[in-house]
Amino acid sequence: MKTHPGLQDGPVYLDYNATTPVDPVVVEAMLPYLSTYFGNPSSTHRYGHI
Repeated sequence: MKTHPGLQDGPVYLDYNATTPVDPVVVEAMLPYLSTYFGNPSSTHRYGHI
């Protein structure tokens, strides 16, 4: 059986359903919402949605 040329360097990780690397552009765009502008979307009061 022939080996596929893409497998010569080792295994290929295909389970991105479990975890996926986040693009640095996305991380940069999300940082303000993870550190400054956060809230609880399930809150019934205004302060939970800030």
